[in-house]
Amino acid sequence: TRNTGVSLVGGNERTSFYISGGLKDEQGIIKRTGYQYKSLRVNVDHRITDNIKLGVSTTYINSTSNRGLTNNDNNSVSYGVALAATPNFTELHKTALGYPDNKYSASNPLQTRDLVSNAEAVNRFMTGVNLDAILQKSDVSTTRFIARGGFDFYDLKTNAWFPNELQFMRVAEGTSAQSFTRSLNYNVILSLVNNYNPSDKFSLTSSAGVTQENGDFDNILTVATKLIAGQPNVDQSGASTPTQLRNKFQDNGIFLQEEATLIDAITLTGGIRLDRSSNNGDASKFYFYPKAGLSWNITKMDFWKSTLFDNLKLRVAYGQAGNFPAFGSRFTTMSIFNMGGNVGLFPSILRGSKDIKPERTSELEAGVDLSMFGGKLNLEFTVYEKRITDFLLQRPPAGSSGFSQQFINAGNLRNRGMEVSLNATPVSQKDFRWTTTANFWFNRSMVTKLKIDPVVLGVFGTSLGSFQIEEGRPATQIVGNAGSPDNVVPIGDIEPKFQMNFLNEIGFMKNWSFRFLLHWKNGGDNINLSQLLTDLGGTSVDFDEDAGAGTTKGKSRTKRFFDGYADAYTQEASYLRLREVGLFYTFSKLPASVIKGLRIGVSANNFLTITNYKGYDPEVSNFGTGFSSNVDVMPYPASKRATFHLTVDF
Repeated sequence: TRNTGVSLVGGNERTSFYISGGLKDEQGIIKRTGYQYKSLRVNVDHRITDNIKLGVSTTYINSTSNRGLTNNDNNSVSYGVALAATPNFTELHKTALGYPDNKYSASNPLQTRDLVSNAEAVNRFMTGVNLDAILQKSDVSTTRFIARGGFDFYDLKTNAWFPNELQFMRVAEGTSAQSFTRSLNYNVILSLVNNYNPSDKFSLTSSAGVTQENGDFDNILTVATKLIAGQPNVDQSGASTPTQLRNKFQDNGIFLQEEATLIDAITLTGGIRLDRSSNNGDASKFYFYPKAGLSWNITKMDFWKSTLFDNLKLRVAYGQAGNFPAFGSRFTTMSIFNMGGNVGLFPSILRGSKDIKPERTSELEAGVDLSMFGGKLNLEFTVYEKRITDFLLQRPPAGSSGFSQQFINAGNLRNRGMEVSLNATPVSQKDFRWTTTANFWFNRSMVTKLKIDPVVLGVFGTSLGSFQIEEGRPATQIVGNAGSPDNVVPIGDIEPKFQMNFLNEIGFMKNWSFRFLLHWKNGGDNINLSQLLTDLGGTSVDFDEDAGAGTTKGKSRTKRFFDGYADAYTQEASYLRLREVGLFYTFSKLPASVIKGLRIGVSANNFLTITNYKGYDPEVSNFGTGFSSNVDVMPYPASKRATFHLTVDF
């Protein structure tokens, strides 16, 4: 991987600017895979008059990637799924006659790697504008008009080409799938802010404003089969199927907020927000979300005499926010059909709901911040409870309705947790300084109310382990069959017991610095379907190891699976990982030249992982985030990285 960045800062009394550019070229650890990234950023701030400031921020990003074929597939085409059934003695390399067929699977993974193209290219342009104008100013009061706006536009092109000569393309005679996506999001915020400071012991900040966000998404996908040999163009085919997805939304908001500071020790905050969205069942209705907060710095009170604490602040806050339904939740869209050349429409399988509304998140948190010994010891402690009412869920309606899915406001969900951050400087001397930061956190979820029967979500069903939303149970539970499909029981939970990380930075001999970051995840289960696939193919690393009772480990696991028990492949995914370690040297004496600063170093990422998990990587998620995370199905292999650093200041 090559990663290069350049930045330039300058300006005068009225205008300042920041320009930066970046290049990244990452070669994948699988042949013919990789990622390239180019970026340019320009920020300009200009004071038009003494009372008016204008800021513009612009970023352009161009990226291309080719990740090959990994993760889940149902046709033994991806590398991992094909190799799971392929013994290691099988000869798959290309010969003078071409690539041999894989007798044990539907594809030859070496042929797939060398001939398939699965690439995407992105052009993204983001711009933000900020206007700050003073409308009124006196000795005790200042009123400002603030206008912020921006847009985010990206153009995405994907190209997947499966040539005719592939082992698994003999029926389809080659496939080319090309997709073009254009997305534009833009928003504007208009607000009035008044700062009222009648004395050093009292101040008020009042703000009011309106917001609007718009989105426009357009995707066209064409899949062509029966290709002319060597031709990836979709028009060089015997059959093609185009599809198009378009959606738009508009969200509007109104906000009011008041913040009061008393004797530089107590801060009171209160506010309301009104939001509506075109994706709601009632697009014209505004939903009301309040918030309030209190912080009290005890060390700034007159009665505080202790010198033990440099700073001791108590805080509590409560707030609500809304999460709008997805596009398509409100209306039943129409699908197209073609019969004998006659085109028509019929309702899609996703049923709309005129009563759909945003889910509401209410969070209460309390904590304490303190520092001691001249800032050498700092602690932040927070506990929280987050309640989600009317959470959004996609569930199957009654079969007699003719629909297979529908978004509904299904029930209520609760999260409780704790976050602790400790920063310390145990040693601070002229030639040696050590700073350390430790973070600890955990979360527990519970479905407190469910208006429908328990719902199994995602993955591959309860025979392999799945997720189930059930009243009185964690939202992160994994359930599976225990002997029969009629006996579904909890078999795991993706939520860790807790997580911690440790960041240490040591400066020594004036110019040297050493740093490392450890991450510890305790508990949390994965559904390891990678091991299931290799067990079924007899290729697991420990498949032939003795398990006692006259059987092997691989056969023992598959027997339990075929006996109707899903827990064999739900496995704990705890780990201790050295995320980063680095050594750097900063040159303090440089000859008089244009070079003002020079720093060199080496670092390594993910070089050490201690885990009992039987997979590439315990940090895995085939289906992304949300209710279906922590599923392992032949992912892109985990990689380690070593980097040489060179930083030059002019």
